[in-house]
Amino acid sequence: SARMIVSMSLLLLVSSTLQEGNANSTHECSLLQDIDSCVRDENHVTNLLQLTLLKQIINQSPQATKLDELESLLHKVMKKLDDDSRQSNKYPTSRLLHSCEEIKTSWPDSSSDYYTVADSNGHIRQVYCHMEELCGSEEGWMRVAYLNMSNPTKDCPPGFRLYEENGIRACGRPETTTGHCQPAVFPASHISYTEVCGRMIGYQYGTPDGINPHRSTYDINSPYVEGVSLTYGSPRQHIWTFVNARQEDTGGTAGCPCAPNSSISDKAPPSFVGNDYFCESGAPGTAELNTFYTNDPLWDGKQCGIVEKPCCNFPGLPWFHKELQIPTNENIEMRLCGNDGTQKEDTPINFFEIYVK
Repeated sequence: SARMIVSMSLLLLVSSTLQEGNANSTHECSLLQDIDSCVRDENHVTNLLQLTLLKQIINQSPQATKLDELESLLHKVMKKLDDDSRQSNKYPTSRLLHSCEEIKTSWPDSSSDYYTVADSNGHIRQVYCHMEELCGSEEGWMRVAYLNMSNPTKDCPPGFRLYEENGIRACGRPETTTGHCQPAVFPASHISYTEVCGRMIGYQYGTPDGINPHRSTYDINSPYVEGVSLTYGSPRQHIWTFVNARQEDTGGTAGCPCAPNSSISDKAPPSFVGNDYFCESGAPGTAELNTFYTNDPLWDGKQCGIVEKPCCNFPGLPWFHKELQIPTNENIEMRLCGNDGTQKEDTPINFFEIYVK
């Protein structure tokens, strides 16, 4: 539960403080006092990190009547320390751990839930940690993005347009008569990572062209794909590409690069994409304009036509997994792209979740 997670975060803070703190501190800031006046005094704030008070909090934490007050106090103290550390070097940086992976290593029984960590600048963040194995890699993943439009209470990210038909809700590009990419940026909270793992579910609208390379000027910053481009940092570095091909039973330049005859030069993915892509079509026959193909979700490895069958045998589908060459803490950007207007083609997104570690 959320209460248990607060207690876990507190115990991690205590564990570090027991090693670094002043065991001879005698000042106590009673939980029964006015918390504002307790936190306002600089000495009290410092002593909140000392052994005496921490022992007091641990002793009282099992009392259900104190949980609200304990949670409020913990968050208030952390915010106070964070605010003051931004203004000066007077206070130490947070003694919390710095990633979901560190929490899992320190507390192997930790379950998936929200945790409080310190970023690379020592500032406090609340993040969701997936504590089970993902993408064949060990536990301790931090979630940076999540959207499930099957939940009728959820809205599309800012700038995206809602598609709703046959019980399917998905987020597409805003109406446009020209090609472009609609971006959504997901903060990494200044937490370092070297791996990215996730999955994306979209649907086909109209007659997309897959990766159509008849445009020699296209690069990673352009609408080089009908589908989704996932990158990090500035300048953009490629993570994964999700390709929406025109139809399941036809190859050609509008088909999947992984389908038969993929070696032809006008069908190969750009060099910056390489093999880091998934490709699928949602149209079982001839794709038509103004049609929302809701019967076949994209990039789930299912309902693949004969021609695109090899594209559905990628290891890990529907999950992608990218190992970076060097650590980074830069934000991740998802761009929904199309090289033509939305009256002709679009790839509305129904679901995504992205994790880093």
